Amino acid sequence: MSQENSLMSKSNHSWTKWAMLIEVNAQAGVQREITEHRAKGNTVFYDEDNKLIMETSLGERFEYKYTNQGIEILHSETVSSE
Repeated sequence: MSQENSLMSKSNHSWTKWAMLIEVNAQAGVQREITEHRAKGNTVFYDEDNKLIMETSLGERFEYKYTNQGIEILHSETVSSE
């Protein structure tokens, strides 16, 4: 391996480590924000297995879809807080 290839390999490795660190920190920040949002009694909306989910601060989860009239609940379930 030439010295130039070795330097590029080390540079790519450093870049990959840096990108992974950014991703981990971003995910942790998002989780903190979601926890704070829920603690304030707010509903959280997200995608899970290509389904739109609305989750209340009490742990109720609803699959929903948007319609011309607003949100339509398709399915609901109570989620254990464990």
